[in-house]
Amino acid sequence: MVAGAVTAGLMSTVPAAATDTATTPIPLVSVAAIGDDEVFALAADHSAVYQWNGAGTDWVKVGGPAEDLYAGGAGLFATNRDSHKIYKYNGAPDQWTEIGNPGAEFAVTGDHLYGLSTDRTAVYEWTGTGTDWVKVGGPAQDLYAGGAGLFATNWETGRIYKYNDQPDQWSETGNAGAEFAVTGDHLYGLNPDRTAVYEWNGTGIDWTRIGGPAQNLYAGGAGLFATNPDTHNIYKYNGQPDGWDHVGEAGSSFAVGNVRLYGLAPDGNSVHQWNGQGTDWASLGAPVAPAAPRAEQPQASASSPAPTTPEPQDDPEPEGAQAPSADAPAEGDGTATSLAVTAKDELYMLAVDQSGVWHREQDGWRQLSGPAMAVYAGRLGVFATNPDTGLINKYNDRSDGSSPWGPISDAGGDFAVSGDSLYHLPANHSGVAEWHGDTWTQIGGPAKNIYAGGAGFFATNRETGHIYKYDGRPDQWTEVGGPGATFASGHDRLYGIATDHSAVYEWSGKGTTWTRIGGPAGNIYAGGAGLFATNPDTGHLYKYEGQPDQWTEVGGPGATFAVSDTHLYGLSPDHSTTYQWNGTGTDWTRIGGPADPIQEQLDEKLLNENCPPGQNCLQEYRDAKKILETSVTDWMKVNGYEASLNTLGINTILECVKDHDFSSCIEALADAGQTLLGVGAFKKTYRLKKQLDHLARDLPKFLDTLNKARAQYNKLQAIIALARAAKPHLPDQAGVPEHRRLAPQPDGTGTANKDKCGWAELEDVDKRNGNRATGITACLTQSYIDEHPGTETRIKITKPPGYDWAGRTAAHLGALPVNQNINACHLLGKKLSGSGTDPRNLATCARGANDWQTGSQQGDNNMKKYERDVADAVRGGQDVFYRVTATYSGRRTVPIGFRISAYGITPGGGPGIEINVFVSNTLAGRNLGMFNDQHTNRQIPTGSEA
Repeated sequence: MVAGAVTAGLMSTVPAAATDTATTPIPLVSVAAIGDDEVFALAADHSAVYQWNGAGTDWVKVGGPAEDLYAGGAGLFATNRDSHKIYKYNGAPDQWTEIGNPGAEFAVTGDHLYGLSTDRTAVYEWTGTGTDWVKVGGPAQDLYAGGAGLFATNWETGRIYKYNDQPDQWSETGNAGAEFAVTGDHLYGLNPDRTAVYEWNGTGIDWTRIGGPAQNLYAGGAGLFATNPDTHNIYKYNGQPDGWDHVGEAGSSFAVGNVRLYGLAPDGNSVHQWNGQGTDWASLGAPVAPAAPRAEQPQASASSPAPTTPEPQDDPEPEGAQAPSADAPAEGDGTATSLAVTAKDELYMLAVDQSGVWHREQDGWRQLSGPAMAVYAGRLGVFATNPDTGLINKYNDRSDGSSPWGPISDAGGDFAVSGDSLYHLPANHSGVAEWHGDTWTQIGGPAKNIYAGGAGFFATNRETGHIYKYDGRPDQWTEVGGPGATFASGHDRLYGIATDHSAVYEWSGKGTTWTRIGGPAGNIYAGGAGLFATNPDTGHLYKYEGQPDQWTEVGGPGATFAVSDTHLYGLSPDHSTTYQWNGTGTDWTRIGGPADPIQEQLDEKLLNENCPPGQNCLQEYRDAKKILETSVTDWMKVNGYEASLNTLGINTILECVKDHDFSSCIEALADAGQTLLGVGAFKKTYRLKKQLDHLARDLPKFLDTLNKARAQYNKLQAIIALARAAKPHLPDQAGVPEHRRLAPQPDGTGTANKDKCGWAELEDVDKRNGNRATGITACLTQSYIDEHPGTETRIKITKPPGYDWAGRTAAHLGALPVNQNINACHLLGKKLSGSGTDPRNLATCARGANDWQTGSQQGDNNMKKYERDVADAVRGGQDVFYRVTATYSGRRTVPIGFRISAYGITPGGGPGIEINVFVSNTLAGRNLGMFNDQHTNRQIPTGSEA
């Protein structure tokens, strides 16, 4: 709420004193008011209800977890987050009385509470005692209540009716509207397209227009307020048509009490009270988080994950660093276990639909398993977890035809591979175990997370978050640092990100000494090839150059990354394709993924059919592709130049590659001897110099071969591209009946295609997986869109699977306010005739996936952008074949993203719009479709989980 002009007046009125103790406000999701200035707020994670104490900025916790708050003259009510039953607040902290079962929604008048049954087939009134309710009406869509009474909308027509205080006695008062609001003595409504505000005259169905466009209405004893649809500033109705006074700036939500208007700041971190005149507001602050125990605070700075603080003197850490038990944090991200690589570059990938584990081999990708939930790899082998049981299996390449996968653990949880050991942290976080190839050994007590790599095996204390290193013997652990957001075990160093993601740190390898080496980071990846970190805002990837604050950008966003001894690999945002960094700049080589075999077959078929006579295109294509997938590092190792590689480093050699005289550059390095290469590096100077001489001769030849292969590959790709272009400009319409397929328009007045185009089909929901939406296929014309106008989403009517879970996750990630970060995405957009209430057409999504959002790394890669492009093409006369498919990972009901394709035919029969993109469902750098429960390691949300 407090932005722009209001910020100047509001924030400056309540400055923080220089001596104030720093506190952390608890993010809030909603505010409610009853009586004369009794103000309540609900935590953004729905963990508690708070009440303002009536003065200053002090708040008191009055209740535990709650789903929603309902307030009015009859009091304050809240629904239980788990059971959804409704309770009444009795006026004292933690004093609540159960008064009813779950309902679709509730509404409070001056002296009554009303509820709508969960299936919306009946309206009930609470009698005021116990859990007794009386049915007062039939089916309804929404309830609106206030001092002027109770109103309900018809669930078929949307028309609004007033309750006449007798069961089943209702009077029609008006037509459908986008929303309604009730003050102490009036009913107001917003027309369906939100272009005007109306006031009911009190009799019949007569209404008077009193205002123009509005986004939302808020009403109560203090009057009627509305927000501007463009600026979101809030205005008060002064009682005269078109008479509105500006009272404040945008806020995440508002509440109207008997005498005051209250607003929640856009970031959810403070509540404000309008003073009743102009745009003056007073800050009521927000509840604050209690100070954490001293043992959990870093000693050096609030942002450091590393420096440790001494344990309290009366509660020393037990020897062996086994932390006391405590609950694990909320949800974990399952993306990291989609890609795994060993130190020696054995690369494994999980199919996007988790249908199997694939291994990259010399001639392409080979499927190793059936359905799997996660993949882990190391010198010990490759492992995968079963999606149904969570059990882990080890792959054994057998030639006798028996199953190559064998179970090695009878419990799910988290796993990590390092060297010749597999480590296991069970779902209940009760203890850490190690597997050497035959048996499991318990090596530690309860832990929160585990990290493995060349630098060793580490685990974080379950209660404090402090990190410990395993010393190689059961129950022998050494504390190396304080808590952090995450850690990565590299080739010989441990790295960490500050708890607030504000900085990256490197452990010195001794004691608890850490050094800050970089600023804000979203995630880190480490291995022999180096340390890499993602920018928390853009998702771009950077490489650490070995000196504090020295980082080089190496690539754009990816779903996850993996680091071997010599290479960095990345997984595309849609989880379908892997890439290998070439070692310099932002150049990457596409190395494919599970979907490649099919695409390769199609490409090779086209190439073979269109190959010039006398040329073996297929063999040339395969040879060139194989050469292009060979990096300079790989070539040097295969050809015996590993000593030069280890001594000089690939970056130095590649710098010589850029030199106009490669041979002279290499000779200069050889002649530099100890001065350049370090003490002891030239103990066998003659042998190394001889190898460098050979390298100066052979590497240019390889680079020349590489360039020729690239040129040949591009020529053959051009043949494939031309062959594709030579085909009719029509999409793959597999599954579409012949009589309804998009065909070229014969001329500007032709009707052949018009008879076929002009339809939309929604695929059935996936009933086996929580009724999640699957996809839509449409052939769009302007006349069809005109005849079938789309509708806005109405969460109170249709809520896609996982919507409430996504809201809680957004709060957990700090993406507040929740209602501005989580959306119900149309698969077929409203502009394109899509329904906002048909469950087949709705999927839970991040705002950045739905529309452009400030701060989102999605930028213009959002659904609304492509919907506008298609709408413009159709408006220009094109017939457009349009498909949107929601892509899920495993059994989860929130998608990882949306595959969108569009192919247009112009009135003249030529090619029109063409779109083939993937929109990732990402919020705050995390893909909403790739979460696991931290307690059980199971996929979430699944089934009917809201």
